[in-house]
Amino acid sequence: MAFFTAKRTGGFAEEDDLFDMDEGFVEPPSKKAKSGAAPPDVAAFEASAPKAVPAAQDLRGVISSLEAFASRFTSLEADKVRLQKEVKSSSSKLDNAVKMAAASCQEVDSLKEELGKLKEKLKEEEASRLAEARAAEKDDLLRQSSLALLEAADIPTAAWIKFQTILRQTVCR
Repeated sequence: MAFFTAKRTGGFAEEDDLFDMDEGFVEPPSKKAKSGAAPPDVAAFEASAPKAVPAAQDLRGVISSLEAFASRFTSLEADKVRLQKEVKSSSSKLDNAVKMAAASCQEVDSLKEELGKLKEKLKEEEASRLAEARAAEKDDLLRQSSLALLEAADIPTAAWIKFQTILRQTVCR
């Protein structure tokens, strides 16, 4: 901050000199008075000049305000750095959580696919067991019918078993 002072050469040098803080607007002396008059009294000149230096108490208040501002500013800067670190950490954690969620979704999808395959395999095994059970039931019914028919026709059971064995060998080839 710089204070500008005008060089005084007797009388009023500039328009700013026409205003006195205590008295208000001051009339400039006439030109005749300027040329023939002696320089004004120094005490009167100093009394009419505005005071450029504030009181010591005002300076202490300004310094105190600046210290408070600097302290608050430093505190806010530290908070800003801390919050930026927290944001970065939270962002990193969020990215990891998103990656984990994506991996979990993929795993869920693969598990659903595997479950579907296992269910299909189970259905096929059940169908196969049912088919085997039906085939066994039909074979049992056929055997019982054949035995009943053989008994009715007086054909020995051993001959019938031999006939079935030959029949199976011929059909299976």
